[in-house]
Amino acid sequence: MSKNKRVIIILDSFKRDSLFCLKIAEELKNYSNKFNKNINVFIAQTGSDLVRVSLCCSDSIIIHNYSRINNKSTINKLDSCGVKNFVLDTEGFPLWFFSKTGLISKELLSKIKIYFTWGKEQTAFVNKIAKNNLAIECGSFRHQRIKKKQSFNKDICLILTSSPISNPGLATQKESIIASIKGTRLSNKDINQVVLEQKIILEQISKLIPLLANYFKKVIIRVHPFENIETYKKISKKIKNIDYSINQDLSKDLEECSNVLHGYSTAGIEAYLSGKKTYVTERSKNLPEFLEKYFEIVSSGSEIITEENIKDIFSKDTYLNKYDLESIQKKLIDFYGVDKSPKDCVKIIRNAVFKELEKKNCLNFKSFTFRFIGSIYLQLRK
Repeated sequence: MSKNKRVIIILDSFKRDSLFCLKIAEELKNYSNKFNKNINVFIAQTGSDLVRVSLCCSDSIIIHNYSRINNKSTINKLDSCGVKNFVLDTEGFPLWFFSKTGLISKELLSKIKIYFTWGKEQTAFVNKIAKNNLAIECGSFRHQRIKKKQSFNKDICLILTSSPISNPGLATQKESIIASIKGTRLSNKDINQVVLEQKIILEQISKLIPLLANYFKKVIIRVHPFENIETYKKISKKIKNIDYSINQDLSKDLEECSNVLHGYSTAGIEAYLSGKKTYVTERSKNLPEFLEKYFEIVSSGSEIITEENIKDIFSKDTYLNKYDLESIQKKLIDFYGVDKSPKDCVKIIRNAVFKELEKKNCLNFKSFTFRFIGSIYLQLRK
């Protein structure tokens, strides 16, 4: 193996994804050192100058966090320069998974060598679109690593918010909607429906916050990393027993609480896997089919809680029968790959990376020309 090899891992959300990226980087470096493979591993934040980082090395693999319209141009440029594109989608099971327009098209997969997927459903979906065995199932690391733990304090409730498009923290709502249309390939109509439903979920959570504060000694709100926290602070400013999570790792929050309310997010599945009693808000009737199917999966194991039934919910012990538990487990295997372990997940990624690096890098004339021109352009721009 040549000495001049590089693997670049794209970090999307620091709060959500940094541990996983570090585990992959650690596994790659340990394997490289153990067998004298001589590779350099980089972790690059989303928005970094990926072309510059990759062209500084003759043989590079970039593990992107997605393949969508808004990074299609970058992926095409990298491929033309001989860089190998992998995808490790941090939203392996996104809300538009069931949409007819779809997250992925054959065109968006044409420059991808390997697409890591969470569960069997995603694997089949990606391979069907790509019309080859592009997908490698590794499971969802953050769901696999969750273990059932006894709550330290049964008087604490955790709220997980999930309305990043209707309540964006890093852009205006208009900018967020435009970016979502480009990123998801959903139609304007479908995106508007998603935004509306996120707004309704936010409003319902807002109404439940003071009620939950009456039932629990403390309520901890963990705001989605791409949401505006000020929206929730305005709601809770007069409630004394409200705290906001500053933990990077969700498992730290889950250790402290006994009950979890979530807004139909994959983090809610983590809460369920940790052994907490989980709740979701009531969803609207006559939702688009793709949104209804998504909500059905991510609300697995969760009971619907409203202003009207909250007294009944906390006056009885909620439980799931054997049939419910078996049905939920099947869904979590099919969509989240929880039948694998976190170690398996990281090793599957490592093996795929090194298998590709072991191949002889045949940089053809076209790739060499693009790489040469790109390098000159980058130096001029610098």
